[in-house]
Amino acid sequence: MNHVFQYILTIWANRKRILADFNSVKKDLRVVLLIALSIELLLEFILFKIPECFSGASTIGQLFSKLSLSFIASFIFYYLVVHLKSQNDKRNGYAVAIPLAERIICDTRSILTELHIELGTSSSNEDIRLALNQLTLSSTANVIVSTSPPRYFTWLEYLASYHNNLIGTVNSIFNFTTLCDSDFIKRANDIQYSHFMYIIGSLSANRMALSPSMYNQSLNYLSDSFIEHIALINDLEIYINEKANALSLERNT
Repeated sequence: MNHVFQYILTIWANRKRILADFNSVKKDLRVVLLIALSIELLLEFILFKIPECFSGASTIGQLFSKLSLSFIASFIFYYLVVHLKSQNDKRNGYAVAIPLAERIICDTRSILTELHIELGTSSSNEDIRLALNQLTLSSTANVIVSTSPPRYFTWLEYLASYHNNLIGTVNSIFNFTTLCDSDFIKRANDIQYSHFMYIIGSLSANRMALSPSMYNQSLNYLSDSFIEHIALINDLEIYINEKANALSLERNT
């Protein structure tokens, strides 16, 4: 009796995950399952207890009953053997991939913090343009490189570091391609190959060939591509929040 009670408590404690797993089954399969269960209950508890309306009605009822039971048995086998394993693999994959995506979001938020703009707020695009207009590649960012002696990144170094870190993080996400949905992989890929990433990657790769005038030029030319990049980051954040909720993943807050 204690084992039964503990089993019930376990199910109740994991009810959100169980419901999330069931809801992740394709909708058409769930609809057919509901129809099959309804037919079987209708035949078993109502129709089989009343006289035949016409000759052969009982045979037809038994045929529908066998078909319904066959689908229910097949669904149970698919759900327990195939779907739950797939969901568990997907949950394990996202448990690692989502924190990697959060690292990208956090790094982008750090850039916006340097610009005194918060990610996901209603700050206008004009705020971003004004902030970048006041900076150059040689401007000092409030990111320390070494403490002895104290040295801070220039904005070129800061953006180059962001570029390299993001590329490394996205490549780590790609290791989970087989476990994560294509929508997630596409979002990571779009961020990696955004126009903003292309520009700062080019600047970083050719830093030794940049002219003094380029170093001292306003970063306003990055505004449009950076705004587009932020939109991709915001979309990624919305997606991983929805995915984490759908899979009932525990996350560090």
